[in-house]
Amino acid sequence: MMKRYASITFIVLCLSLIFAAQLFSQDHDAWEANQTSYQPPEVVLKAIDLEKGMVIGEIGAGRGRYSVMLAEEVGKNGLIYANDIDKEDLDYLDFRCERDDIYIFVKQ
Repeated sequence: MMKRYASITFIVLCLSLIFAAQLFSQDHDAWEANQTSYQPPEVVLKAIDLEKGMVIGEIGAGRGRYSVMLAEEVGKNGLIYANDIDKEDLDYLDFRCERDDIYIFVKQ
């Protein structure tokens, strides 16, 4: 009887580790594409009536899914302030801005 519980415990532990590995190794851009399919940003962007040159702050910016889109909408004369408590997400947003040549003021 004890071997059966040990086997079940081992299987659950292995499945948990596999799930955790997939969760933490997920490609940020793939995650964003998946989120975008559920939360269409064009609806949000239309609702806030953006214009070129605007200054916008995004609290809880995370990896910058909306911050990047906002930056594209307000253009080079606009400014986006992105704030979040998660340093790892903001580090990724910094990387993303550098990679894609986007200027966003990122602050934790």
